[in-house]
Amino acid sequence: MVGEIKVNVPEGLPLNDLRKKILNLIKEEEDKLMSLDRSNKMNALSERELDELMETKESLQKEERKKILDKYYGIVKLDRVVSIEEILDLEEDTWQY
Repeated sequence: MVGEIKVNVPEGLPLNDLRKKILNLIKEEEDKLMSLDRSNKMNALSERELDELMETKESLQKEERKKILDKYYGIVKLDRVVSIEEILDLEEDTWQY
């Protein structure tokens, strides 16, 4: 349902500017209403559903964080455990960075 408002505008006022301001105000109010609706839906969720939602969110955040770190630092994979003595025995030019 769409409502309609009629406004008498005094002569000399710029209609285009007023129209833009009114449309922006309507958009802000729609955003507030959508936010309120989402908040009410979240409040209506059961505790189990909220736990599942949080677990999913955390899992996705961990995956995203890993992707970012892998991209930034590169993927480091160790084929085996190496002792410090073994590392010290290697010559510097055999190290790979």
